[in-house]
Amino acid sequence: MLLAIDAGNSFVKLAYHDGQAWRRQQRIPLAAFVDEAKRLSEEPGPGQIIISNVAGDAFAVPAQHLLDRWGKSAVWVSAQPAACGVVNSYARPEQLGSDRWAALIAVRALYKSACVVASVGTAVTIDVMNGDGVFVGGVILPGIHVMQESLYRATAGVAVGAGQYVPFPRNTADGVYSGTLQAIAGAVERMARVAAGVATDVKIVVTGGAAGVIAPLLTPAPAMIPDLVLEGLLHIARTEDCA
Repeated sequence: MLLAIDAGNSFVKLAYHDGQAWRRQQRIPLAAFVDEAKRLSEEPGPGQIIISNVAGDAFAVPAQHLLDRWGKSAVWVSAQPAACGVVNSYARPEQLGSDRWAALIAVRALYKSACVVASVGTAVTIDVMNGDGVFVGGVILPGIHVMQESLYRATAGVAVGAGQYVPFPRNTADGVYSGTLQAIAGAVERMARVAAGVATDVKIVVTGGAAGVIAPLLTPAPAMIPDLVLEGLLHIARTEDCA
């Protein structure tokens, strides 16, 4: 049994794969992972463990304690100059987030065409990969809640409100929420247009906790794969040239 863990800025996703399908998927708030690690330590350890961590020590410390209690080691994924058919064009390849790297690897395994990979979570990353599997670069912007909160903090006349998406907002709460979604959707579509300058037949792929919120706003309609990082971790674990 393989355990894949995607530790993000706000949530930790865990999923077991039995060689045929994913089993026992969990989405745990990062702050609750310490308690979850203690509970998991009472179970038998899986045969193989692979981890992407962009949450720093908040995840790494309890995760290492868990591994020690299991008596297991794990593959801690980090971005490479090239692996799994993906070439990393970052000026310093190791600085690319392991989650973005795993997502690019998953997309390359699924599609051989040029892709724009948008991950919508606490932060939004929008990465471009050409048809040869070269990651040519990407942008980073605040996620939905971070963007809203920054506006609330910086303005006196905007109060915190839930809001809903409407094409033409007629109240402030809807205006803030709709504007936030439009900003993210617009950035994804803009990157797709930029990508068209270096590649043909560009496919948009959306992932992350808020993928379902942004995907319906995009033109053309994207592929939506909520657990793209986990799929990338699985591919890395299974493929010799990804090690």
